[in-house]
This record gives sequence, C-alpha cells and structure tokens, in this order.
Amino acid sequence: MPGATQHHTVMLAVGNRGLSANRLRSRLHGDLDAIVMRALRKEPDKRYPSVEALMADIERCLNVEPVHANDGNWAYYSFGI
Repeated sequence: MPGATQHHTVMLAVGNRGLSANRLRSRLHGDLDAIVMRALRKEPDKRYPSVEALMADIERCLNVEPVHANDGNWAYYSFGI
C-alpha cells in the first residue's frame, strides 16, 4: 500500500522535526519554491552550479532535510520556517 508507506514517512518526518503535519506541508512547499527559484535565477552565480547540485537539493527535500536553496536564510534555520 503506497499510501500507507507515504503516510508513515510523513508521520516520521513530522515527529523528527517536531512539527505538525500542516506545518511540515507548508515547509516543504516553501522548500520546493526555493529550489525552483534558485534554478531560475537570472544571475549564473546564484543558480545551482550543476544538475547534480539541483538533484541533491531535490533529494534533500524529498527526505525532509534542509535544502541548500535556503542557504543564508536565517529564519529558515532559526525558526523552522
């Protein structure tokens, strides 16, 4: 049952992060936005340096880990936004 496995993964992530399911959902949505915006930056030095770096950030997002697209965003790390 894929749905049960996905639910279990989400609940583990919620517990590991100390967040509610809604808060985690919001956080992941923000991570995806940050990844897309970094990939689309006009300035080449502000984009991902390689496809591998982009893939690694997507993988971190899928594993509910902090993504590099939010580097430098102190609120992201300080307040768990």
